[in-house]
Amino acid sequence: MESGHAANLVVSTNSGHERFGARNLQTCRVDQGYPVHCEQSAPFTTQGEVGLLQRLSEENGWHKAIVITSKTHATRASLYIGRCYDREADVIWPSERLSVLRGVEEYFYQSAAFVKAFAVTNDCV
Repeated sequence: MESGHAANLVVSTNSGHERFGARNLQTCRVDQGYPVHCEQSAPFTTQGEVGLLQRLSEENGWHKAIVITSKTHATRASLYIGRCYDREADVIWPSERLSVLRGVEEYFYQSAAFVKAFAVTNDCV
């Protein structure tokens, strides 16, 4: 945001008091000097998040998005963006090192989520 790559920030979160809920995220609670949209998608899934991005883009006249996610999630996020977002989008991720256990967990979770993306949720919301 500070380097001017975007003018608006969308944070996918729930509205509650959970650890990463909007009421506990400083980004959502304190004026950042630019518009911040902290919303929960319906459903609260990758598919739903892309639907939320599509809706916000239509409502606000946005033509491009930069989606920031984890490296393990980037390919699946890109799948839904290509399928359900009709504007330009780049998917990026921060550098991160996963422990072996976390890497194994992510491998199985993302693998199952890909099966779901192709067999169950192969449309848009």
